[in-house]
Amino acid sequence: MRSAIKRAVVVVLLLALPALTAWNLAADPQQRLFVGAPLSGVTLNDTTGAWSWTALISGELQRRVAAQIAEALPIRPLAIRLNNEYRFDLFGATSIPDGILKGRDGQLVPRRPYLDEYCSRTEARLFARVASVIPKLLFAQSYFAARGARFLYVITPSKAAHLPEDFDLPTSCAGTTDSRARFVLRYVELLREAGIDVLDLATLIHSQKGRWDVGMFPGGGLHWNMLGAALAANAIVDRINLPSVRRIPFSVGSGVSAASDNDVAELLNVYSAFSYPTTAVQLQRLPCSEDARSLEISLVGGSFMQLPAQILIEQGCLSALRLYFYGQAAVFGGDPFTQLQTRIGREQLQPLLRSKVIIVEENEAGLGNFPYVRDLQKYLSDAAG
Repeated sequence: MRSAIKRAVVVVLLLALPALTAWNLAADPQQRLFVGAPLSGVTLNDTTGAWSWTALISGELQRRVAAQIAEALPIRPLAIRLNNEYRFDLFGATSIPDGILKGRDGQLVPRRPYLDEYCSRTEARLFARVASVIPKLLFAQSYFAARGARFLYVITPSKAAHLPEDFDLPTSCAGTTDSRARFVLRYVELLREAGIDVLDLATLIHSQKGRWDVGMFPGGGLHWNMLGAALAANAIVDRINLPSVRRIPFSVGSGVSAASDNDVAELLNVYSAFSYPTTAVQLQRLPCSEDARSLEISLVGGSFMQLPAQILIEQGCLSALRLYFYGQAAVFGGDPFTQLQTRIGREQLQPLLRSKVIIVEENEAGLGNFPYVRDLQKYLSDAAG
């Protein structure tokens, strides 16, 4: 009896697999059926193209059809995660070895651009970056200064630069540990000599190494944890130095990593539960004044600024602060902090022009290379006529 039931189950599964695959091929993406959680960071192959004798003879048509069927298999997420889990548990290998490197104590870091950038820090590259970014920042700073607004350029830390000893650096890595560490210090020095107001959060965070029970970067994440973000938010408050903008008190305990601390680990697409020791930060919400709520602050930057922006709004009362995510990719703000709009146009950037405080952030792994700094200069130039 039991063997008959097993055979029946096998038959049902064998019949269900092609039927569900056919459904996934025909259904809208939102209606497709898969076994297991969706894969993170996976880009589907381009399976479009004309059906022709040329494509058939060359084999291109067969490859496209095979790719379509493979991506429609209902067990695809399950199979990929099981394969990745096997390789990761037994050999410590990641599913994207050239993209994510595994270091000591389970530390993960993307090779590009973070580790590659850290290993290419030379004096020539330093001066090239400085020469590229100084005119753009000076123009933006002058534009806002002429309108009575405060401009601040912020540098955020790179995990690879914070924990180089946790990763096996290639023999081609340029310079020494000390020379690579001085890269940002020299960069900041040159910008300040040019008259640019710089807040070096990278050096601030690196200086906290060993001062806390856990580090500033979670093992499975790329970005700083809540402790690093809280320190950064208060450093911004100190530099803005306005009566209505006050430091945010916080206390630190112990805890385990949150979902936001595992953004790199999620890309591995394994079933292992990533849990790292981290800080449990309790932030105190300040009594809000109308001056704080109405202060228009525009922050143009990347993913490192999401947590500090959230803290400044939700605990620091800066309700009018807006984060222009990578320039025009999205706008974040509001209390509670959320994404307000995606893929904004130039007309949605107009509130930035009347800001009382404008903050431009770049991560040390891409100093002078982020296109939104160039785009900001062009936007301001067009606005100035």
